Amino acid sequence: MPRWAYWLIAAAVAFFLVAIGLVAMLVFFVFGAIRSSPGHICSRYYVQQNAVAQRIAGTPMVDTGLPSGSVASEGNTLTYRESFALRGPRATLAIDAEGTRTPFESNLKVRMTSGSTTVMVYSGPFDCPALSPAHAQGSK
Repeated sequence: MPRWAYWLIAAAVAFFLVAIGLVAMLVFFVFGAIRSSPGHICSRYYVQQNAVAQRIAGTPMVDTGLPSGSVASEGNTLTYRESFALRGPRATLAIDAEGTRTPFESNLKVRMTSGSTTVMVYSGPFDCPALSPAHAQGSK
């Protein structure tokens, strides 16, 4: 086999590995962006503060798995929909959240499911204490 063929094979393998690395970085970036979105932060906050969720899953509850959902903007209306899981020491909860935001009003609905039990955890304004700068610094 000619010497240049070895270089060609090495270049092809290197290109393949770089492409796989870039795809992995993109996937982690997208899921990181979803987990830091205001909708995800508020949904997680309301579930973690809910007494029923604490009784079923235990505390602490942490994000697990890959979230799925969508965010769409049409005119001045932002529509948010997401499904994700929170795992506690006793159980894993399936969380479904959806909401809308406009400059004048907002609404967020958060449901949790464990087994055959579904509970509406929160239905109200698309806002929560977890979005405040004081909460982000650890004070209440």
